[in-house]
Amino acid sequence: MKPFLKPFFTLATFLLSAPVLFAAELPFKPEAKIVTLRALMDAAGWYFVLPLALLSVVALSLVIFYFFALRPARIVSREYVMRAKRLLAGGDITALEMLSREAGDVCSRVIGAAARAYLDNPLVSHGVIREITESEGARQSTRMMQMIAYLNDIAVISPLIGLLGTVVGLIRSFAVLSTDVGSARALMLAEGVSQALVNTAAGLIIAIPAMGFYAFFRGRVQRSISDLESVTTELIGRMNTKSS
Repeated sequence: MKPFLKPFFTLATFLLSAPVLFAAELPFKPEAKIVTLRALMDAAGWYFVLPLALLSVVALSLVIFYFFALRPARIVSREYVMRAKRLLAGGDITALEMLSREAGDVCSRVIGAAARAYLDNPLVSHGVIREITESEGARQSTRMMQMIAYLNDIAVISPLIGLLGTVVGLIRSFAVLSTDVGSARALMLAEGVSQALVNTAAGLIIAIPAMGFYAFFRGRVQRSISDLESVTTELIGRMNTKSS
């Protein structure tokens, strides 16, 4: 072999043999155990898993329901507003009351209450009509806010159930430390710690999305309430003009 090739040959030999040498020096690492969902549930304890699972199903059902029930069109229907303006332009309060009864949005309920009050007493003042409208609008707004409050309740209750499971797991762990069971102590201690951690994680997994969706729907409801107030104020003003 030519002398100038010896350094390259030595370097190639080292690179090819390095993985084998390093593998011989490294300790043996057993394959990681796959943790299944059933194993996590067993670790958490079924008396905590079942309430948390029920809350997760309820939260998912509420989110799906709110996406349909709290659509902007279900709060203020543009079609209803246009038809109501046409009826008010003609001074037909009776047709407006019938239209409000048939429509399904929140705005129609508020305007319908004002129209019924006017039909019951055509001499009613504008101040009374406005008070009736504000009262019905406040009732509908409270109903919508109470509707989405269930998500907030789930976001509060879920971590508390998880915290209870955490406390029970820690109690088990400290109870193991106070006993002398030889080699089984480490296993029992690990079971208690596992129960504590899994319950904490499960409660947070449910609470965080529930709180996020609650904030989302709360913003949607608040925007809809603002739009509702603007539209009802305009329609009640037109009703007062025609009734006067």
